[in-house]
Amino acid sequence: MSLSLTNSEHWYTAYEAASAKQQYDMLLEAIAQPLSPELIEELDLGMILLVMRDELVNNNLLDQAIHFIQTLQEKQPDLYQQEFPFFDNLLVEYYLFHNQPEQARSALMRFMINPADDIDQTLAVLDYLKFYDATDLAVELSSAAYEPVRTSSKVLPGVEIEFSRVILNHQIQQAYRSLKNGEVIDWDAFLAEAVKYGYENTLKWVNEIHHHLISDIESNPEFLTQFKRDRDAVLRALSTEFCRSMLEQKQTSFVCSYALWQELVHFLESRDLPRKQLSQPDLYFTIHQSDLDRYVAQKIGGLLSTQQAVGFAILWGIPYIYDWLQSKQMIQDEVYKQAIAVATALKTQLVEGFKPLWKYNFIHRWLPPDSIPTTEFDAETKEFAASLDQVTPLSEESGHSMKKTLLNSLAPFVSPEMLQAFDEAEDEAIEAMPFEQDADGEDGEDAPTPTWVDPPIRSFKPEKPRKSALKLASELPTEGKKPANKSKKKKKR
Repeated sequence: MSLSLTNSEHWYTAYEAASAKQQYDMLLEAIAQPLSPELIEELDLGMILLVMRDELVNNNLLDQAIHFIQTLQEKQPDLYQQEFPFFDNLLVEYYLFHNQPEQARSALMRFMINPADDIDQTLAVLDYLKFYDATDLAVELSSAAYEPVRTSSKVLPGVEIEFSRVILNHQIQQAYRSLKNGEVIDWDAFLAEAVKYGYENTLKWVNEIHHHLISDIESNPEFLTQFKRDRDAVLRALSTEFCRSMLEQKQTSFVCSYALWQELVHFLESRDLPRKQLSQPDLYFTIHQSDLDRYVAQKIGGLLSTQQAVGFAILWGIPYIYDWLQSKQMIQDEVYKQAIAVATALKTQLVEGFKPLWKYNFIHRWLPPDSIPTTEFDAETKEFAASLDQVTPLSEESGHSMKKTLLNSLAPFVSPEMLQAFDEAEDEAIEAMPFEQDADGEDGEDAPTPTWVDPPIRSFKPEKPRKSALKLASELPTEGKKPANKSKKKKKR
């Protein structure tokens, strides 16, 4: 379908009436032409391109999506620069899945140069790097992003901690390997490097790390007393020893292993539990399905969610952590079995609900946990990879309107009455809707809180759990879309 862009109103009317397949061709033809900034703004072309990107990804037309993105890069570089977080993120995911680190690094360059342009997408990309155990890329992105994010007026204070953690855990792994090789470590230099990324300039916490790298924790009455007296210190010690174990037994880096531990502890600390329950290891590490369901749904769900990878990492990370806790006799068998059973039940639910499983195949880059048979692990690996083969051609049915696409995406999250009101409203009203309003009616989220497992650094308000249900996963749009009004609000981690 060939149509000149000299009249934007006529072009958009024709676009709304076209099929998805025709819309794809129209967009390729449009971006091949010189486009003025005024025309791009008038059409809201960035949003139109993003919706097509999602259409291609949701249909598993990945080769077509990559071609679409590369064409946009080549033909409209200025427009691409404005919208890069929503296109380069797919390239990073795609190249990590195919184990192509050099291509992934190329796709990361804009995030490294402009990490604060859309901090949600930058942090989502960082999650993928951590969980794929692409440590070199995660450290490179974190080193480049820390200072621009720390000083940006676009980002809430404290978000830079996410990058600090990556750099510090890489430092700790290097120190551990040096200690194993009998090398002498300059801990003053270690501290000086950490201070560059926001950590306190005192050797006390560095000495604590040194101790945890060379000493094992024993499950004995002293451990129980210490857990009751200073849970935070014990959790830090456990996190370091867990990372050591994962490096030795599963060849998984401290950056990846710590991310798994961190997400579990964030969940455990988010529960509203009596003080007594928080002070006893067995009670503290007991997982109830309803609690984990809600928490993972918070990560998975939402029209604008960028943390689906975190939801998968929590569930598939639990067997590694609880296998290790049981091997150290830190928890009783009943606690261990319940945690594995809960994680297994929710994993099944999530696999049944999500079509693009290939996006989360990082869970099979880790060696199998001890509690999962190799045959089961291998079968699941094939299932995730095969999800990329379930291709659906673009629809040839006419009338594939932008408004219809947006309303379909909203359907799982709003009442039928509200959906009807949006359907009857003018397009401007839909674009102005408060996409990110939380359960308390407040827009936006708070910064991450560096407690429980972090060395000393500034404190921030804890993140507020949202009310959700993991069972909605099967109905969720698989791509997090930016708000129609293009506002870029910071979401807490």
